[in-house]
Amino acid sequence: MSAFFSMGGYALYVWSSWGIGVAVLIAITWHSLSRAQYARIRLNELEHTNNSTDKDQQSENDQDA
Repeated sequence: MSAFFSMGGYALYVWSSWGIGVAVLIAITWHSLSRAQYARIRLNELEHTNNSTDKDQQSENDQDA
């Protein structure tokens, strides 16, 4: 088992590369999920702003008529 973890003398290179790769994948996943959440929140805000603006314009048009 120790031969597997020592990787024939290249353990430092192999395991550090593996660890950096996993860390990058975790960081990319976290970043993607946080940006998706931000986009959902922003879209929801824009939709509600647009709906209230449409209702205001419609009520103004109804008052003019």
